[in-house]
Amino acid sequence: CNTIFAERGKICLEHLATASSEQIKEELSKFPGCGPKTISCVLLFNLQRPDFAVDTHVFRLAAAAGWVPSEASVRAYNHKHGVGGGKGGKGR
Repeated sequence: CNTIFAERGKICLEHLATASSEQIKEELSKFPGCGPKTISCVLLFNLQRPDFAVDTHVFRLAAAAGWVPSEASVRAYNHKHGVGGGKGGKGR
């Protein structure tokens, strides 16, 4: 919150409403504990953006249905988006 205050003069995330989804993901991922699932929820439910939060249960169902890409594809995606690898709050 101190960073937001220093950058914007107030603690508010309203500026994200006009940002691209990628900019929003980048901005929100700076907060400890704010990982991909939380960010997807903000995009979908608060900003009405086309995004989908995937938790462990959804992932298991998707895998059982054969909708999950190969492990190599998942690793490539995770690497590109900075997910996983113990980066504090990401990859959960």
